[in-house]
Amino acid sequence: MRFMSTDNLFASDEKGGKREEVLALLMGEALATTDVSVKQRSLRRLGDISLYTAGFFQDSLARKVVDVDYYIGMGRSAYGSLATTGLDLFFQKVFMDLSQHFHRFVDVLCEVSESSGTKDPKNILRLYELWLKTRSERAEKTLKEAGIIPNKLVKPDWQ
Repeated sequence: MRFMSTDNLFASDEKGGKREEVLALLMGEALATTDVSVKQRSLRRLGDISLYTAGFFQDSLARKVVDVDYYIGMGRSAYGSLATTGLDLFFQKVFMDLSQHFHRFVDVLCEVSESSGTKDPKNILRLYELWLKTRSERAEKTLKEAGIIPNKLVKPDWQ
């Protein structure tokens, strides 16, 4: 529910404006703090931002310096680190599952985004490039529905 307003994806500056946070800096700050509750909040925020962004904004990420695989890696790392910060056993398992299956949760959010009409994957090449980087089951399914069978033998770094 935290990200129903996309304003929550951004940090506030001293003038009350919104700015995008650098995920690597968020991770560095989270791992550097000795306050366990601050560490937990920071890692969860980083994981949540990464998941939401990778799930709902894949198309726009394709045109940025960092791509969806960066967000997937950062989110996976954040949730994995969070699982080891002394949470009770239930939450350890929840965050470890989020970490280990992060790409699947991204696919779920992509599916929600597409079914709600917020995206229309017309650009098959971009979708194929996304599949190459992430091996996303959702992207593969969409490609197959469009009549394109992705070659699993092609390496992600084919360029």
